This record gives sequence, C-alpha cells and structure tokens, in this order.
Amino acid sequence: MALRYSAVNIADMNDSCATENLVKQLCRFQESHSSRREEVSRFEKLIADSERCAFRDHFDPGHLTGSALVVDESGGRVLLLHHGN
Repeated sequence: MALRYSAVNIADMNDSCATENLVKQLCRFQESHSSRREEVSRFEKLIADSERCAFRDHFDPGHLTGSALVVDESGGRVLLLHHGN
C-alpha cells in the first residue's frame, strides 16, 4: 500500500487551515514512522510556538522550508522539487 501525503504550501503557514493541514500530515507521517517521534515533536513544537515558522527571518530555533520528491504510481518516474535559497 502506497503512502499518500497532501501538499502543504509553506507560504500559507499564516493561514490556520494550512497549519492544521501540516499538523495532520505530521500525524499521518508519525503513524507510519514511529521511530521518528522526536523529529515530529520538534516540528509540532515549532509550528505551535511561532506564527512565523515558515519565514526566513525566523531563526530561533529555525524555520520550515520545503522540498518534495514525487514518484508516479508505477515507481518508474521521479521528480525532485528542491526549495531555492
């Protein structure tokens, strides 16, 4: 069974719906990757503690950036979307 995650637009992180969606995606990820609980908790805390967690000027303790790896259902094609600096 393939895992499917929704896209989250980091630029919309000041929107409460986008933030809720990201937290839901983190929960879904955690369900399949229990060994990553510490990392997921750090992301959840960052999101909860800062309204500006997706802005480049948010340095303490950091900010969210994004990249994506998109794989077609057959597994034959892969697209890497890397965030720019």
